[in-house]
Amino acid sequence: MGLCCQVSFAKTTFTYQISGLKGNALNNAKTRLDAEIQHAGTDPSATELMLIYEQANTTIQDAIKPFGYFKAHVQSRMKKQNGQWHATFYITPGPVLYIRQMDIRVSGAGASDAAFIAFQRELPLHKGDPLNVEAYDNIKSRFFKLAQDEGYITAQITQKELSIDLIRYEARIILYFDTGQRFYFGKTIFDSPYFDPEFLARFLPYAKGDPYSAQSVLKAQSNLNDSGYFKSVSVTPKSDEAKNKQVPVDITLIPKDSQAYHVGGGYGTDTGIRGTLGWDWNNITPTGQHFSALLEGSLVQNNLQGTYYIPGADPLKQQYTLGAGLQTEDINGQSRTANVSSGYQFNTDTWQRNINLAYQVEKFHLEDEPEESTHLLLPSFSLSRIDADNTIFATNGNRLSFITKGSIQQLASSISFFQFDVQDKFIRTFFEDNRFILRGEYGYTRTSDLSLLPLSQRFFAGGSQSIRGYSYRSLGPGKFLILGSAELQRRIYHEWYLVGFVDTGNAFDESDKQLSQLKTGTGGGVMYASPLGPLELTLAHAYDPHEKGYRVQFTMGADL
Repeated sequence: MGLCCQVSFAKTTFTYQISGLKGNALNNAKTRLDAEIQHAGTDPSATELMLIYEQANTTIQDAIKPFGYFKAHVQSRMKKQNGQWHATFYITPGPVLYIRQMDIRVSGAGASDAAFIAFQRELPLHKGDPLNVEAYDNIKSRFFKLAQDEGYITAQITQKELSIDLIRYEARIILYFDTGQRFYFGKTIFDSPYFDPEFLARFLPYAKGDPYSAQSVLKAQSNLNDSGYFKSVSVTPKSDEAKNKQVPVDITLIPKDSQAYHVGGGYGTDTGIRGTLGWDWNNITPTGQHFSALLEGSLVQNNLQGTYYIPGADPLKQQYTLGAGLQTEDINGQSRTANVSSGYQFNTDTWQRNINLAYQVEKFHLEDEPEESTHLLLPSFSLSRIDADNTIFATNGNRLSFITKGSIQQLASSISFFQFDVQDKFIRTFFEDNRFILRGEYGYTRTSDLSLLPLSQRFFAGGSQSIRGYSYRSLGPGKFLILGSAELQRRIYHEWYLVGFVDTGNAFDESDKQLSQLKTGTGGGVMYASPLGPLELTLAHAYDPHEKGYRVQFTMGADL
């Protein structure tokens, strides 16, 4: 039950050790003593250090009284050795002081409120407990927070008493709370130069007439900030202007610029040099409709996509989309695709769901095969969830996604097929400096003729995000996809990690030979945890007679 601390000054090192205390009492004694030492400045004299030492007994005794120790005895000594000072404090805490009487009452309109009944039932301090002033103060803070959350904005303490009898060695606590009257939300006035107030009201977690809540006010601020429509948001309840127990709320909003552009670039061993150009047209309508366009280009893939967004009844969780796009791919063949689509996205706190219907026209061919042309009416459904402490660089996290889609030849399509794909990525950190990452994916396609299925709908494997050691999309195409990866990252210096991994999987046609067709790559490298996400450079070896030597591969981007 002790603690040893060291404080270094410009020319002096002062260390001290406290024995005989534990828990909050020990922490508070250390905090008080550290404050006294720091107050002496950066280069205290021997006289100043001696004065701190002489006052330390009183400092420690005062620091542990809030935890019920009023008869503590402190013995101390200090010595100087090799020019350094060291003090030792031996504490005999003595008997703890107990609460012999505790009277806590709640009156007013909230006395019968379930929230205040629960508050009284769950008090952190009771008659017969050791005195704890921190817990006593916590009771008062919790009452006022609860009152604000439940709409009792004029709540007050009508009587409070904490008395300590050192002769009888006991404490007495009296706390009388008055909740006052309950208040309700009044009219919300939006100061916005453009948006429709009825649209803005969809972001509010309350309606006029609901019990007033400070948490609801904060949630309104958060919702409007998270909407992506505004440069700044200010939500101000006017409690001093309340009439008939109704609190008006003023909300001032400054919208984003109507036009925004984004330019980016990078390099990856899968695609080579790549670049992006984006354009956002914000505030198209007062009801939040907006448009975005994105052009992505690389040596092997190009994509132009435009999407028009229409907010739903709950704009943070629901939206409709209309889109159109053009894509080209030149990897182990060639593909040219055009599509139009409509979709509906609806989210919960945990899951994101997407329902989409697209019409797609694609011309494609594999190497040394004739060109095919298809058209598909393509409904799809996707479900995904991310649970992580940080999606950019997770110490612990998980991403799970599932998508299913298909077409029917009799419904405006060249071919019938059904497909699903499930992916999972799992990250855990152990012993602080070790990250363990597991990836897995399984996909299945059912169709009568794989050769007529467009390349954009087929499974491929290989590459820095798939099976390292193999070139990008060099495995496949196939009806089935299996991928598995295990990776260990060990921190070696600040944000730098050493990496070791094994990847396995393949894309293939024959379900009864899945295990025999698996391809494996192993290797290692280095990873830098940048603010933009991990930057990873690896050297991988493919266990395949057709893949000779080692392959250097590079990835960058958010973890999840």
